[in-house]
Amino acid sequence: MLHNQERNRLPVFIPMNDYEVYLINRSANTNLLHYRIQLSQKTRYFSIDTESDRSTYRPSLIRVEFIHQDLSAVILFEVCHLQREEQS
Repeated sequence: MLHNQERNRLPVFIPMNDYEVYLINRSANTNLLHYRIQLSQKTRYFSIDTESDRSTYRPSLIRVEFIHQDLSAVILFEVCHLQREEQS
């Protein structure tokens, strides 16, 4: 219960500007991974957010935003399969 209370106090993730979203999971294209690695090496500012499974509290998603002046990239790392909201 304490974990839920702590999570409710944290602000919602809000990207700094326009962005593109990329999902990285076990079936992600390796070319996409290499491109994102190159982008990360050129990035000076970023934000990180995490989410956990609501029933097990195990890590499920890591969200990283590479902040750039014109167009940022939000990378979603799926580390555990998430159920849809209506199934919870």
